[in-house]
Amino acid sequence: MSRYYFSEKIPNDHHIITFEADAKAQAILNPHSSTKLSFENFPIDDKGRYFEIKSPMLEGTTLSFKVRHVRRRGQISIFITCSIVGGTGNGMIIDLVALVKDIFKDY
Repeated sequence: MSRYYFSEKIPNDHHIITFEADAKAQAILNPHSSTKLSFENFPIDDKGRYFEIKSPMLEGTTLSFKVRHVRRRGQISIFITCSIVGGTGNGMIIDLVALVKDIFKDY
């Protein structure tokens, strides 16, 4: 039995946006289901998400996945402005600018 980790190809500090297995990977890793595999379907341990191939006949088989991922290092902060007395909304615009700056600070 061989175990393959996605972290060997995708850095741990990246966030998976889209994940799609090709027909061969779908047939080998999820043969009894017609639903598509998602990244969350794979088990996880201390090294990250992985899949196992148990058949010696399938050793060396190439499985393909279309994966989109982006680097995610910064913490996304939530900015909320409340005004009990009323106001012009300037605080919300300032918070929106701060939120955008916080999201894109790694780029």
